[in-house]
Amino acid sequence: LSTAAMTDSTEEEQFESWFINMKKIVVMASGEGSNFSAIVKEGIKVDQVITNNPNANVIKRAKEADISSCLIEPNKNEAREEYDKRVDWMLGGSGPDSYKPDLIVLGHADLISSKTLGNLKNNYPNLKIAQWFLDPLNKNGPDFYKNKKRILDKSEYVDCNFLTTSPDVLSFLPNSVKNYYIPNPTDQSFEVLNIFN
Repeated sequence: LSTAAMTDSTEEEQFESWFINMKKIVVMASGEGSNFSAIVKEGIKVDQVITNNPNANVIKRAKEADISSCLIEPNKNEAREEYDKRVDWMLGGSGPDSYKPDLIVLGHADLISSKTLGNLKNNYPNLKIAQWFLDPLNKNGPDFYKNKKRILDKSEYVDCNFLTTSPDVLSFLPNSVKNYYIPNPTDQSFEVLNIFN
């Protein structure tokens, strides 16, 4: 998450202070973990990685960075409400194993519901929540309506989005959320799912 993408120096300072001032950071991811690695490489101390995917490469990356990871995998035939309760408990419950983070960073964490984030915000008013979103949000890109729904799903509780589509061209983003552009290597073939032609 390079601050090189920030065009305003004040914006960059706010971005840096956001992470530096956080005492306990939890990253939630379910895939490759490249953005998790980018956070760590910036010298930001991540306390915990949580994933719902036992095969996620972010587990390996966390181990290489000497950071603890936790798998909260949905059980077979488990209702969404029950899964939400388990995630809610691990993040903000009263038990000794609960993380109680100051900052949660979401990356492709579709399995954490907005309801869970709302409960955490109610219980911990100072909690900050950010998400990175690498999928295209332009109308001509693949899965536009699905991706739009995904980014808006948690907008009521997210404090900040890091997007690979410039926020300047996305009129549907709520003004209550800070939105930053992050560069992502791209090619015309990627954007049309035509990489092998």
